[in-house]
Amino acid sequence: MFVGAILLIVGGALAATVDGDAIRAQAQGVLTPDQTESLLLAHRIGGVLVAAAGLGIGYLTAQARRGDERYRRSGVVLSVATVFAVLVITVFLGSHLLTIIGMLPIIVGALMLTRPAARAWFAERTGHQGYGDLVV
Repeated sequence: MFVGAILLIVGGALAATVDGDAIRAQAQGVLTPDQTESLLLAHRIGGVLVAAAGLGIGYLTAQARRGDERYRRSGVVLSVATVFAVLVITVFLGSHLLTIIGMLPIIVGALMLTRPAARAWFAERTGHQGYGDLVV
């Protein structure tokens, strides 16, 4: 997940700093200048949000590697939310290729953190089974 977080940060930074001249040239005749500027602003805001999500996933991944169960669960939740957010941003605004490629390690990492072996490792490190493993 850490590699995916780095790719999200880089892809988001590239989207946030995109040169508007190329987009303006392509949108000329199709969109009004106000619509083009709104599209550029939305694209840049989407890039900032993706980079922020990458920073959050990177932080949670680093904390989870220390063995804290709370960060494991939070990392999985943030990863799933980020995948859906990037999907929406990609469909409506477009996104950088690094952002899309960065989704693969994030999806795989989130799936691996939900495996029984990962739960057992976290339970061993924290000394309890965790909320997801309570037996009634």
